[in-house]
Amino acid sequence: SSGRPPRLLAPRVASHSRRLGLLMATSCMAPVAGALALGLPAILGSLLSEVCVSELGVLLATQVILIAVWGCARRPLVGATHLYLLVCLVLLVRETCLTLSGRVPCGLLNFGAACAQSRCAEYNHVPLLGFRTTCARHECVRTERQELSPVFKSSESLNRWTGTGLLCVWAAFAISALQLRRWRIQAREVWLDAEGARVRVVRYVAVILVLPVTYGVCALHALRVLSIDHEDTWQAEGMMSAAELYSALALLAFQRLLEVYVKGDQSMSPGADAASALHDPKEVDAECGAAGSSSSHGGSPPGGFRA
Repeated sequence: SSGRPPRLLAPRVASHSRRLGLLMATSCMAPVAGALALGLPAILGSLLSEVCVSELGVLLATQVILIAVWGCARRPLVGATHLYLLVCLVLLVRETCLTLSGRVPCGLLNFGAACAQSRCAEYNHVPLLGFRTTCARHECVRTERQELSPVFKSSESLNRWTGTGLLCVWAAFAISALQLRRWRIQAREVWLDAEGARVRVVRYVAVILVLPVTYGVCALHALRVLSIDHEDTWQAEGMMSAAELYSALALLAFQRLLEVYVKGDQSMSPGADAASALHDPKEVDAECGAAGSSSSHGGSPPGGFRA
């Protein structure tokens, strides 16, 4: 009806059919991928709860890899951010198992007081003669703190602080995962429509949405460690330092996100067309030509200018 030959309509029909097929395939595979993404980290986290693993080292190594990928690609990748979220999920499952069971996989050093020097406080005497023979009772003169056998279970890991932390962190993870899923679906649809500005927005938003989960996992680990051993503060400080490192990365992503939005607003603002027209030679020549023709017919150009 539009007069366009059929051979020109065929490529557009094929492209739309490919897009529709890709959307149907991704929608069918989404439940399976979601089940695997939640099931495998849960199993891995429960298995790691029985092994001595440094959560601080794992989290810092993952953050270094995330920063390196960002630097090499010159932009944050949504896939790398999702992998970082899965690592946080594994650590969260491990912390949950350790908090509820009270296990201490690496062992908790148990210290006690041992006698370093003793003396005899009471002697045995020979009857009727009164001679002292052997020592009947010793008393400790000087004690020192010594390391005893390590303890691998504690009943102080679950309290009101760690219980409240568990509920809050799992709620934060659920909210962040749902928001990431919504942004991921939007990014897939925008990618099919070949709009690059919104794809850049999704990349930075994904980095920002993982920040609450990172802080939650680090705070939960710090609470559990301090509940078991009040003197072990270096692990808690190290985990909070790792959370601050990711916070700096999220702030950088927020800055880039603002730059994307500002550039988008400038390109869509009414003054942008006028500014581009001032720098476009063709439009300037057209306006000058129109002004000259109007002056030749006796009219005056706008602004009160007269030749």
